[in-house]
Amino acid sequence: MNDLDTIYGELAEILQKMPRKAFQKLRASTVTHTRFESLKRKSLDQGLTVEEQEELIHFEVLDRLLQATAERY
Repeated sequence: MNDLDTIYGELAEILQKMPRKAFQKLRASTVTHTRFESLKRKSLDQGLTVEEQEELIHFEVLDRLLQATAERY
């Protein structure tokens, strides 16, 4: 397991322990949401640089963590 796996695991635990109302209020900033959507579109249309691909992977992992937690509520 690497450092990122540990960090994502800890984040998953924190999210699962959050009160439902607090979790439901979590939102990405407009800038962050726009960047995520932009990278998703660019990955389909033009392709991404290595750095952009790594960034998109992190966004996707965080998105999956949030979706998995939301399903528990």
